[in-house]
Amino acid sequence: MGGEKKTRSVAVIGAGASGTITAAALQAENYFTRIRVFERRESPGGTWIYDESTKPHLPVKPGDLPAQSDPPLQIPSFLPATTAPNRQDRYLETPIYAGLTTNVPAIAMSFSDAPFAYGPFVPHYVPQQYLSNYFSTHKLDSLLELNTTLEDLTEVKSESREKDNGWKLTLRKRDLVQNVDIWWEEYFDAVVLANGHYTVPYVPHVKGLDEYIKKFPGRVIHSKSYRVPHIWKGKKAVVIGNSASGKDVSTELVKWVSLPLYQSRRSKSRWDGEEPPRGLSGNQSSASIYRMEALSSAMALSFGTSMWLSTPQGINLLFRSGI
Repeated sequence: MGGEKKTRSVAVIGAGASGTITAAALQAENYFTRIRVFERRESPGGTWIYDESTKPHLPVKPGDLPAQSDPPLQIPSFLPATTAPNRQDRYLETPIYAGLTTNVPAIAMSFSDAPFAYGPFVPHYVPQQYLSNYFSTHKLDSLLELNTTLEDLTEVKSESREKDNGWKLTLRKRDLVQNVDIWWEEYFDAVVLANGHYTVPYVPHVKGLDEYIKKFPGRVIHSKSYRVPHIWKGKKAVVIGNSASGKDVSTELVKWVSLPLYQSRRSKSRWDGEEPPRGLSGNQSSASIYRMEALSSAMALSFGTSMWLSTPQGINLLFRSGI
C-alpha cells in the first residue's frame, strides 16, 4: 500500500519468556532491518534467574510506591558517557527461592515450536535454562545486549509524513571488567516492553510497622528476599499472605520454625483442605484477629496485605477483606 508507514527497527526490552518469543517472532518475519534485545541481567531467563543470596535483605519501606523505592537515575548531560558505577539499589534480584518449582502443566510453560520435555512440575532452573537454550537454538544471541538497563524512553516526532514517530532509548550498561557504567542512546521505529511486573516489592503502610522495623531491624522481610527455610530454625514466624508464595513458603517454614507458624489469611487458599497444615495456626475467615506473645523473639515475613502491630509484647494481625 502506497500510504503505509513502515516499521523497520524494533527494540525489545527484557529477555524473559515474553521477550524471548517476541524476538524470535520478529526475526522469523525476515523483514526488519534491526532488532535489538536489551536485558539488564547477565543472561536470558527473566524472573526464572536464581539469585542464591539477597543479603543484605532488600529494604522494607512501608507505603512506598515503586517510583519512590526505585527513583530514576540522573542521566549524564552529554551522551555517550562513562560514569562511576551506580550504587543505588535497582532491585535486580528475582523472587525465586531454592525450593521453588513450577505450578502449571508443561504445556503452559513452553513455546509451540519447542515442547517443554521435563515433566509437569520442575525446579526453577529448568525454565531458565529452557529460555537460554531457546535464544541459542534460534540464533538470537547476536540480538542480545546483556547487563543493560533502559533508563529513559522518549517519543521522537517524525519529520516525514510517511513515517510514524520513533523512540529514543537512553541505555546504561555495567562494564564489569572496567567497573564503570557506559551510557548511550539508540533510536527505533517501535519498542516492545517485555520487562515483566512487580520488580520492586511493595509493603503497605500499616500502623506500628515503621516503629517495629526500626526497633528490630531485619525481622520484617518481603518474600522477594526469601531463599531457604533452614535459617529460620527455632524462630517464631508470621507469614502475611495466603496466595501462591505465602502458601509455598509456609509449607517450607513449618518444618523448621518454632511451632506454631502463624499465617495471616484474608481468605481460604485454593490449595487448602478443611484444616490448616500441621503446625500452622490461622483462621480462614475474614475479620479475625490473632495474637502472638513474646514479640521480642518473633520474626515476620511480609507478603503484602494488611497488618498492624500494637505493643512490644505482642503481634496483632488484622484480617480485612478488600484491602
